Amino acid sequence: MSEKPSAPEGNRDSGAPINSGLTGEGGGADVQRQSNRACPDGVPQAGAASLDTSSLATPVEQNCPADITKANGPDFVTEKQDKSGSMASVTDPAEISKDKDAVQSGTMQCSPADLPDELTAPGSSIEEKFLDAFALVSHDEFLAMGDYANCWEPDRELYEPHESFDLVKQGNNIRISFVEWKGHRPRFSSYNSGATYKGKAYSVPQLPTSIYDAIYLPTNVTTDFSAHQVFEGICHVLRGCPALSDQQCELLSFWCMATWFADQMDFTPRMTITGPRYAADLLFALLSRVCRRAILLAGIKPATLQHIPMKELTPTLLIRQIKPGKSASELLDASDRRRYFVACGKELLDFYCSKCVYVGKEYDAKHADSGLYIHLWRNATSPNVAFPSENATQHLQNCLFTYRSFYLNRMFVRDRAQATGELLLQLDMIAYRLQAVIFEDCELQDRLVELLKAENEQIRADGATSIEATVLKSVLSHCHENESQVYVRNIAVTANRIWLEQGETSKLTNEKVGRILKKLGLYSRRLSSEGRGLALDKAQQHRVHQLASDYDALPAAPECGYCHQVQSQEPEELM
Repeated sequence: MSEKPSAPEGNRDSGAPINSGLTGEGGGADVQRQSNRACPDGVPQAGAASLDTSSLATPVEQNCPADITKANGPDFVTEKQDKSGSMASVTDPAEISKDKDAVQSGTMQCSPADLPDELTAPGSSIEEKFLDAFALVSHDEFLAMGDYANCWEPDRELYEPHESFDLVKQGNNIRISFVEWKGHRPRFSSYNSGATYKGKAYSVPQLPTSIYDAIYLPTNVTTDFSAHQVFEGICHVLRGCPALSDQQCELLSFWCMATWFADQMDFTPRMTITGPRYAADLLFALLSRVCRRAILLAGIKPATLQHIPMKELTPTLLIRQIKPGKSASELLDASDRRRYFVACGKELLDFYCSKCVYVGKEYDAKHADSGLYIHLWRNATSPNVAFPSENATQHLQNCLFTYRSFYLNRMFVRDRAQATGELLLQLDMIAYRLQAVIFEDCELQDRLVELLKAENEQIRADGATSIEATVLKSVLSHCHENESQVYVRNIAVTANRIWLEQGETSKLTNEKVGRILKKLGLYSRRLSSEGRGLALDKAQQHRVHQLASDYDALPAAPECGYCHQVQSQEPEELM
C-alpha cells in the first residue's frame, strides 16, 4: 500500500461527523448498510460503493469501530464466509441455530463453554462465542477438542493479530481492504479507492487496467487459514504440473507462502527454473494462482520494472529470461534484496520483490548462488490433477490472504527460527526466511529443512566435481607431496587425471588452468625459464586448503596439519 503524509482527498458528507481514525474515499450511489445492531453516535452510516452488494452480508460488528469513518460515509461491508465459500449473515438466527446444532451433535467439537477467557473478548454474546468456537475448529485441533494441556501455557502471552490493509478485487473494482480480528475471527471491510488510518493513507497503486485484470487478488477472508491448510492447498495446485517431482512441488509451495510476506523480509530467495519451455509455461500459469500479486513478464529490464510500483505493490514476478546476459543477471541480483538501487535515467530505484525466473533448457552453475533451483522433467506424463477452477483459485487466494492478515504482525514478535547448522550458509539463510512464514506448525518447518538438505547435497556434489574443485584437488595433491613449488603444466597434468577419473573426457589446457587459478585468487608467477607456477609456501598452502574447503575438495581424512586445521576449525599454530 502506498503511504502518504496527508489524508486522501474527497468530498466529505457534511451531515456525517468524521472521527480521527480510519477514513476512505468513495464514489457512486450510496448503499445503506444493513444491521440489527445500532452504531454508536458519531459514526456515519454506509457510504458510496461501486459494486453490486446484493450478495453481500450484514456486518459482523456488535458495535461499529469508533475510529472508522469515511470521506463520503464508510463504504464497506463485513462478511462471514463459511467453509463451503458461501456468504451468510453472522446475525442470522438460522446460522446461529445451525452452529448450536453442530456443537450439540458433536460435529463442532468446541462449545462456548469450552473456550478459555483469553480467547474471547470481554462481554461477548452467546452468538459471538459460538462463532469463536466455529473458528477454532478450523484453526487449532487441540483447542477445538478442548485439549488445552498440550498446547496452552497459563503464563504464555496470547498472540493478538493487528489490523491490516491490503488490495482486494470485488467485481471489476480494485479496492482497499481493512481486516481486524476478534480472537480468531476476522472482520473484513473494503473501501472504494483509498483510506486513512491513524494518520497513514492507503490507496490503490496505479497500474494499467490490463495488469490488474491479469492479477489474482483475494476477495474476502475465510476461516481456513492454518499453515497446514494453505500449504496443502498450494501443493494440490502445483501437482497440476507433471514435470515437478513431489519434493520439488513441496519446496515450491514453501516459496509461494513466502511471497505473501515478501514486503516484511529483507530478501526473498529467487527461484530459478530450467527445462522445456512448455513445462515452464504451465508452471507459471499455476504459480500465478497461488503467489501474491503475480505478474508474468517476458524478459527483465529496468525500463519494464520502472512501470511497476514495487514498493506499493511488492508483486511476485514470473519472468521468462532465456540465458540472461550480464546486465539482466545484475538486475536480478540487485532486486533480490532491499536497498540495492538501479539507475533508471536520472532516478535511482529499488526493484526488490519475489521472483521466479525461467532461464532456458539447460542449467548454468552461475545460478547456484542465486537462491533455489528446480529443473523440470522433460518426459513428464499427463497431469493427474485438474487445472484449478476460478472458484478454487479464488478460495485459495482468500485463505492465503487471511493467513497473511492473521500472522502479519507475528513476523516481528515471533522467536527467530533456529539455524540448522547442517546447511551451507546460503541455504541456511534461505531456510531462516522460509521458516519465518510457517507459523504454529513444527512438522512443516522440519519438512522444509529436510528438503533443503537434499538441495544442500546437490550443491556440494556440483561443487566437488566442478573445474575449480578439480584444479584445487590437483594443487592439494602437490601440497601433500611436500613440494616447495609446482608449475602450471604439472597442475594441468594432475587435474586431467582427476578429471578423467570423474568421467570427463575433455582435457584442461595449461592456459585454462592458469585462468582458473587466477579466478580463485591463486596468482602464478615465473618460477624459472621453464615457465610459470605457484610457490607453495606456508601462506599459499593455507589459502589453498581454505579454498578446497569451500569447494568440498578436501580429502575425507586429513592428510596434513592444514587439512586438520581447516576441517576442525581450530586456530592452532601450524609448524
